[in-house]
This record gives sequence, C-alpha cells and structure tokens, in this order.
Amino acid sequence: MTDLAYMDRDSWNEILNGERTYIAIANELAANGTVFIGWTDGLHSHFDILLTAHVTLPQGHFQRGIKPHDLFVSVMSVGAFGFEILDADVDGGYVDEKFGKFFGTATADQIAHLISGVRRKLWDHRNIQEMTIGRLTHDTVHVCALTPNGIKHFHRREGHWQKFDCEGCTDKFKEDAEKDLHEKIAKKGE
Repeated sequence: MTDLAYMDRDSWNEILNGERTYIAIANELAANGTVFIGWTDGLHSHFDILLTAHVTLPQGHFQRGIKPHDLFVSVMSVGAFGFEILDADVDGGYVDEKFGKFFGTATADQIAHLISGVRRKLWDHRNIQEMTIGRLTHDTVHVCALTPNGIKHFHRREGHWQKFDCEGCTDKFKEDAEKDLHEKIAKKGE
C-alpha cells in the first residue's frame, strides 16, 4: 500500500487537507512526479486536482513567473499555475487570482492550505543538507536529517517517506540519531 492510501478523507472518500495528505502527496511527488486527487474543501465543493513536480525535459521560455522546478497545480476545468517550492504559506487571494477568481474566498483559502502544506513537505525533501540512517525493522529506516529548518526525523519504508516527526520512536533513539548526525557533520568539517 502506498502513502496515498493514508491521506485524510471524508465519508465519501474525498481527499481533505491535513498533515497526512500533505506528506503523502509530497512523498509521491518526490518519488514519481505526479499525483491526481479528487479533493474537497470540506465546504461542499469538489475539484479534481493534478499536482506535478520534477518536470522532465522542459523546453522553451516560460512566462508568468513559472519555472520548470515549481509545484504545478492543475484544477480540472478551471486552470493551472506553477507555485515555487518554498517553506512558506501561499495566500488564498493569490491562489484565487492565479485561477481567474473562480473559487471565492473560502475555497481559495482551502486550496492555498493544500498548496502550502505540499510545498512545505517538498521543501524538506529538496533541502536535506546531511543525514544519518538507522534501521528500525527489516524494511523501515529512521532518517535524522539536517534541513534549513533544523533537525527533522523521518521514517522511510520500501523507498517511501512514511512519517514525519517519528511518533513511534523513543526520545533516546532520536537523541542517539541526532548525536550521530552531529558527529557526521563535525567529521566533514575536519
């Protein structure tokens, strides 16, 4: 089962905003480049959304400020735009403007939360500066990584990021992993 199976969902199986959704989408984008979801804002609106990252073979010149390494969000029958992958929130008004003022404030704010959450998780994927890995089980490893936002702990299972913040790891395990990471960084500086 992939990370996508663990996304937040409503009673109709529509994808909702939430930490598990952002993590699952970012993991899949990092691994395979695209995700297509049936998403709801929780306010009775449904949209089919295609998210794309890691565009291969970009050609020509790009306008409107988009770059080939952006997070591209395509809302079917509405429009598409590329959002820079940053560790920052995008404003609902900005999102609504980029999609032709189609959504209205409440829905645009929810789409902005989706974009912001996925961008933050992709930012972590792209900006790991150093890491150490410790085996938890035969198919799961604990990753202690230095990012621009400090030390982050992840689980990686069968090639996919599983859990951010490692709810199941003991404090001692995390402390040992951080000690190993600091030692690795110190050795590189020698």
